[in-house]
Amino acid sequence: MQSRRLLLDGPDLPALLRRAEEVGGRVVRARRHRRGILGRSWFEVTVDVPDPSRPRGRRDGGTSPVRPRRPAGIGDLLAAA
Repeated sequence: MQSRRLLLDGPDLPALLRRAEEVGGRVVRARRHRRGILGRSWFEVTVDVPDPSRPRGRRDGGTSPVRPRRPAGIGDLLAAA
């Protein structure tokens, strides 16, 4: 699946996490930075954002993803082997 990385930065970590959720991304990394002993501090959040040209939850050219059925018992496990 194609995706792109987005770097968000600012002084308020909860606001950056809300922004990452708004764009529909997954947080890959969050770091706190400081400049000097009494200097300013800020956060950088790296977000993995899915490609907007591909619909979410779709694979293989737009077909629905097939989820494997969980074995119900020992008979299903033996049949699968």
